[in-house]
Amino acid sequence: MLTEEHIKEGLSRAYVTALAHSAGMNCSIREHDYGIDGTFHEIRINKNGRRCENGFRIDFQLKSCINRNVSNDYITYDLEAKNYNDLVDTDIGAPRLLIVFLCRVIPRIG
Repeated sequence: MLTEEHIKEGLSRAYVTALAHSAGMNCSIREHDYGIDGTFHEIRINKNGRRCENGFRIDFQLKSCINRNVSNDYITYDLEAKNYNDLVDTDIGAPRLLIVFLCRVIPRIG
């Protein structure tokens, strides 16, 4: 049986991929984590009528949690300093964002 962390990771990756595809974008998930978990890639139709990535992208860091902290219009998430520093780095080639996926149910088998 998968660990709770692996279940949350799998669910959050599936969700973010579905979200990208529903927006008409491509999504790539990193094999190795160096502060960025994945990238959304914008798709355009070129002058030959082919769909292709246009080079615009947004990198993201993906976190998942079970407990939510919502007050008024804000969701709070206790992000580790090292992860925060990766997100706010200004010497980068693409904008970055944090995606926090709320896992409402973690399946229990057995």
